[in-house]
Amino acid sequence: MSATSHSLEQLAERVRMLEARVAQLEGGAGQGRRRPNSGSSGAAASVGGSLDTAGWTSTYVAAELQVSETWIEVHEQSARPQLQRLIRQVVEEEGPVTDRLVLDRVRRAWGLRRAGGRVQEAYDQAVRQLLARSLVERDGDALRIPGSELQAVRVPGEDEASRRAAEDVPVAELALAIVHAVRALGPTEADELTMQVARLFGWTRRGGSIQMRLDAAVEAALERGTVERRGSRLAVAAAG
Repeated sequence: MSATSHSLEQLAERVRMLEARVAQLEGGAGQGRRRPNSGSSGAAASVGGSLDTAGWTSTYVAAELQVSETWIEVHEQSARPQLQRLIRQVVEEEGPVTDRLVLDRVRRAWGLRRAGGRVQEAYDQAVRQLLARSLVERDGDALRIPGSELQAVRVPGEDEASRRAAEDVPVAELALAIVHAVRALGPTEADELTMQVARLFGWTRRGGSIQMRLDAAVEAALERGTVERRGSRLAVAAAG
């Protein structure tokens, strides 16, 4: 068996184990005991139930873009000012926001069915120019207005545009959700914790890409020192 085949089998087995774990936890929803809150006051959540998110979440609001010169091809030089304006608007209203989502907003506003190579190149050039002028800045895998800080975890509302795929949620935002979830639940197994966060964003099943994104968020929170490992569980760091 080749190394590649072995790695694929290991990944498939990992996914099967995670799906089985999710099914087990969801089957026990509402039956678990309550964990004490790790703080002195505030909301707690039952194992397998829903987090009390009062005070640390808000509804995600998508930017509404208007393109005044749709007859101009996005990749043309004459379109650059408008392209930069649209990118800045998305970042101002939705930041921190991933490049993937910014480009998707621009593509849709321009009436394009897909973002081909020339569109992607034009977008990348426009972002580089905005970064060089300090009109936007990078925050990990996302763009934001310079000096801004994420104050709340943005969750989906009734509007379909407020729903985001896992790849569209910045790792920093997922990490913030991890921290708040740990504060609400107390020391928690990582698998259960990521399940709760997945539900928060409306992801009822954790496929491979979703779980990898959540795992990256856990690692980011650990690296930042906002959570720590206590045996097999994650808890709010002593200084967090």
